[in-house]
Amino acid sequence: MYLMAYAEPVNGGERIWYFPADIEALPVARSASLGDPLERAIELGPEHRPGKYLAHVLLSPRRLQRSEILRGLFAPDVLSESIPFEVAPK
Repeated sequence: MYLMAYAEPVNGGERIWYFPADIEALPVARSASLGDPLERAIELGPEHRPGKYLAHVLLSPRRLQRSEILRGLFAPDVLSESIPFEVAPK
């Protein structure tokens, strides 16, 4: 399985890609089971301005290109979830 994720500011702004990075999607260990936490982390940097975001997370049996993800061009065996979060000002 491959992990893909990005966040979009709710009130508009530039999309922030986590996975795939500019190079490729990250594989997820096959031994991981449903409900297990993944051994991956995302550091919130200066690109995360205060405000509300919607994170989009996908798990796929094959690597997906960013263009496929954004156009929703993936098979039904791809698991996807959207998760709201908020970055508070310092």
